[in-house]
Parts: sequence; C-alpha cells; structure tokens
Amino acid sequence: VAFTHAAAELGLEGVVAKRRNSRYDPGRRSRAWLKIKLRLEQEVVVAGWLPGQGSSAELGSLVVAVSEDGHLRHAGQVGSGISESMRRTLLAQLAPIRVPDSALYPIPRLSDARWVEPRLVIRAEFAEWTTDGLLRQASFKGIEPAKDAALVVREHPQPAARIVTRARSSSGE
Repeated sequence: VAFTHAAAELGLEGVVAKRRNSRYDPGRRSRAWLKIKLRLEQEVVVAGWLPGQGSSAELGSLVVAVSEDGHLRHAGQVGSGISESMRRTLLAQLAPIRVPDSALYPIPRLSDARWVEPRLVIRAEFAEWTTDGLLRQASFKGIEPAKDAALVVREHPQPAARIVTRARSSSGE
C-alpha cells in the first residue's frame, strides 16, 4: 500500500508487482507479474447520452461535463462500468429532463447525442485527463444524488506532500 501511495505521489500511471518466488523471463509475460494501475476519480455532470449497440442500444454512454471558466465544458463519455439495471435507472432519470439542445460550450460534435438539462451528477474513475480536456479510459462508479451539478468543476489532483508543504509555509511553521 505504501508503495502505491508513493507512486501516486510521483504521478505515475501505476506499479508492477510480482510474486516473490517468480523469476523474470525476458520477452514473456507471466501471470506472476501484475500491472496495478492507479486511477483518478472525478464527479462529472451528465449533459446527455449516446445510444449504444446490442443490449445497450438505448444508452451506450453518458456525455459528461465539468464547469470551467463559467461554462459547462465537454469532458468526454462514460460507458464502461454501467450495468443493465443501472442503464435502466439512468434512462428513467434522464428521460424527463431531455432537451433539444446541448448546454455545453462549445457544443461537441456528437450527432447522435440525446441532450438533457445538466442536473444529474455521477462519479467516474479514469486514467488521466487528455490534452484536450477529456477523461481517458473513464468508467462509471455511481450516481451522486446529493451533489449540486452547478458545483462540479474539474479537479486538479496534487501530491499530498506538495499540499502539506504549502500549508506549513502559509501557517508560518
């Protein structure tokens, strides 16, 4: 656990672990070696949804956003991690707040999107923010019913050591 915390402090994508008695075989991946990814979490506002395929035809992914610079900005799509029963729950909550136009600025080029009033907040787990401000490898983690959509902003995680140093210097320690 301490090692993964240290990796997170350094901003690393993850760590590699292996069974203590396993050996290294160059050029070969073994089940004794594991890649453990460190993932970020972010609350995001649902601005719409995209249809999917197969059993997820009605709701394939959620179009999500965060507030930045006084605008609701597109933050990508979240489709992974949504069970069939949760898809039905989400559709039941989104259908009554459906609107003809996007609340996002600028409006993303998503021709099949079904737009909604930006009221519903979800929690997403993801690998990183892309250079164009989108969640990379996002996965649905749950609905945040008590969260006010107007308060959802892009979070900028920082290593705990940097925060502690700033707090100490501002308090005169």
